[in-house]
Amino acid sequence: LAPCPHASNQEAVLVRSYKEVDRCQEPNKLFRLLFSGQSDFEEGFSDTGVVLFLGGDQLNAIILGFRLGFQTLIYAESAVMWPQFASRYLLREPKLLQSVPAQLQSRCRVTGDLFLDAVTLDGGANESPLQTAASDALHSLCQPPNNLKPKRLVALLPGSKPAKLS
Repeated sequence: LAPCPHASNQEAVLVRSYKEVDRCQEPNKLFRLLFSGQSDFEEGFSDTGVVLFLGGDQLNAIILGFRLGFQTLIYAESAVMWPQFASRYLLREPKLLQSVPAQLQSRCRVTGDLFLDAVTLDGGANESPLQTAASDALHSLCQPPNNLKPKRLVALLPGSKPAKLS
């Protein structure tokens, strides 16, 4: 988890409650991992994986992806900061693509607003366009070559900004 001034400090507890989560590192340990490669996990990290970035400072995801040798999938809400270093970008709106150099635009996909467009009106019976686009992008990055084991996913989760939740 990345540090966030809007966090409730209960994010690690929540993340650990998901059975799909193998492990979670506390926000106060992120910079040690980014700059020294040291984590709280004895077994370290897999040789392959994806860093999924959903909010905060995009540079954290870039550095973590570089440090671990993982690809990076970054959701950009208001700016595409590091298109030359990210594997893929998911963009909130089409105008964000204007700031991306033409030769890097193929790495970007407009998916919609993470907070609004992921909601379906049919109780979840059908995926929203954002869910479909995000799932497709993540699936393409996580495809193991030649039927090898699936890659691991590392996610940097956003904090809880009251203005975005109300």
